[in-house]
Amino acid sequence: MKKQFAVLILLFFAAFFSIFFFAKVAKAAGEFSSSYEVTYDVTPLGKTQVLQNIKLTNLTTNYYASEFSFTLGKTKVENVGASDDLGPLETKSNFDGNTTTINVKFNQKIVGKGKSLSWKLSYTAPELAQKSGQIWEVDIPKLASSEDVAEYRVILSVPTSFGPLAFVAPQPKEKKERQTSGFSQEKNIYIFDKSQLTTSGVSTSFGEKQVFSFQLKYHLSNSTLAPVQTEIALPPDNNYQKLSYEELEPKPLDVRVDQDGNWLVRYTLAGKQQLEIMARGFVEVYPHPTLKIEPQYQDKELASYTLPQPYWDVSSVTLKEKAQELKTPAAIYNFVVSYLTYNQERLNQESVKRLGAQETYSNPKNAVCMEFTDLFITLARAAGIPAREVNGYAYTQNERLKPVSLRFLGTDTLHAWPEYYDLNAGWIQVDPTWGNTSGGLDYFSKLDFNHITFVQKGLSSQQPLPAGAYKLDPSQGGDIKIEFAKALPKEKKNIKIDLQLPQKSFAGFPIQGKVVISNLGNQALSPSSLMLKTEGLTNLGEASYNLGILPPYASRKIDLNLQTKGFFQNEKTQITASLNDQTQEGQIEIKPFTIFGILIVGGILILVIFALFSISLLIRRLKKTPPSIPTPN
Repeated sequence: MKKQFAVLILLFFAAFFSIFFFAKVAKAAGEFSSSYEVTYDVTPLGKTQVLQNIKLTNLTTNYYASEFSFTLGKTKVENVGASDDLGPLETKSNFDGNTTTINVKFNQKIVGKGKSLSWKLSYTAPELAQKSGQIWEVDIPKLASSEDVAEYRVILSVPTSFGPLAFVAPQPKEKKERQTSGFSQEKNIYIFDKSQLTTSGVSTSFGEKQVFSFQLKYHLSNSTLAPVQTEIALPPDNNYQKLSYEELEPKPLDVRVDQDGNWLVRYTLAGKQQLEIMARGFVEVYPHPTLKIEPQYQDKELASYTLPQPYWDVSSVTLKEKAQELKTPAAIYNFVVSYLTYNQERLNQESVKRLGAQETYSNPKNAVCMEFTDLFITLARAAGIPAREVNGYAYTQNERLKPVSLRFLGTDTLHAWPEYYDLNAGWIQVDPTWGNTSGGLDYFSKLDFNHITFVQKGLSSQQPLPAGAYKLDPSQGGDIKIEFAKALPKEKKNIKIDLQLPQKSFAGFPIQGKVVISNLGNQALSPSSLMLKTEGLTNLGEASYNLGILPPYASRKIDLNLQTKGFFQNEKTQITASLNDQTQEGQIEIKPFTIFGILIVGGILILVIFALFSISLLIRRLKKTPPSIPTPN
């Protein structure tokens, strides 16, 4: 017993000696406090010079700090240096496991409660600012740990040459525009404090718009002998993007819009036919819900987005309990971002298996974008929040910070992210995967200029398939080609209104016809109504028809049920179909029923006379024929 007590005493003094002479702030919680003023000065070429003014205050009477160690999550740095009022400080930096660790040895030992050490740390961060097409993006990681941090102030200085501020999250506490810095450069300055950086980093974009050109290939095959009809999904317009199609070959039979807003293009394949389809065009991308083109859902339709689907285990007791605890989209997003760990190693597998929400929740360290998406959707639906999946293209210059991992047969790799429905704003897209992998950047209150929707999956967790998933074998890889473009082409309006009507009709009888609306232009026709006006006829149908969204290459057929106004009507009537500023007119010549009746009666009389004449001839022939005489035996 005495021996054990002596060992404990020795361990205690060893621990005390270690803390007293080699204490580090990171391992001495509550013994030191720190204050930071960090300046991120972005150069016109996109390199970021970081200067941290740090004040370290001793909260004890006995300890001092001989070293300082901290981590920069998700950030690579160069040219690390440090100094105090006595001169340079010894520094070491190491990047490992997607994290940079910096160690600094102090020249001075500040002993005594309330004593402070002020020093500076500088480095270059080449990954914080990136140019994507016409957009500059500058991202600052969140504060790794707020423990023992008394004050934290961030100053972001960005050249005005980057263009206007497209968005910033969170909103800065202070903004100073067009400030002159070194070399007479004008810069915009944004200032943030500790309260804004403990939950997320700073995410900014500069520029007016982002436009991509795209070229997509689809491969279809009919293995049967009989003709079949099938569909492919083209990238659609939604709140976040506007499409302009320059080519779709071969031309389709039609294009329809489903409840999820997908543009489904129909083709007919002959027996044993294989078909390659090429779609080429442009897409303009927005970071917020902008276009407001989505329909207002009925309660029953919205309820369908809270139902279970394969991979969305809404009925799971465990997931339902967690959903009831979280309740809101923001809380669900933050939970998924913090709970899951992105597993880069899974991308080295030949095929990336989709795990689903239940397995993901049980194994949180094995997630890629599909798992982040499935878990968010499932928790949202279990909480009664309509949610669905988006598959598409996500432009990234750094797959370590912003990875994509939705892979189909061949070489094309896409991205998956979720969206939830807000009664005021409609569908709102979020990206918990990039929120996790980028060091806590905010992908909840805004998206970015780099996400392009290919398909939206809500009624089904598996259909429709996005571009890139229509391969017949791996040799058909490279079906997706996306490049930056300067501007969305000018809209080419070409709406054809075809009135299909009989040239003539008789009074008193119903008249059937059709109106066919075809969009021969390069952009979708926004939801609008077809107006019908008749003169001399009664329209038994509607006076207006809501066409919804009419994509390029799409047509809509409307049946017309018309009625004349009497049996004696004799005139040329007129039907007018109007859509926006375009009008098409048609005429039907109405003949009165009297003429029609005379023709019918005359025809009947002729038939009767002919019949009577034929009977009369037959009777006469029978009378002239002599009776037959029996032959005697």
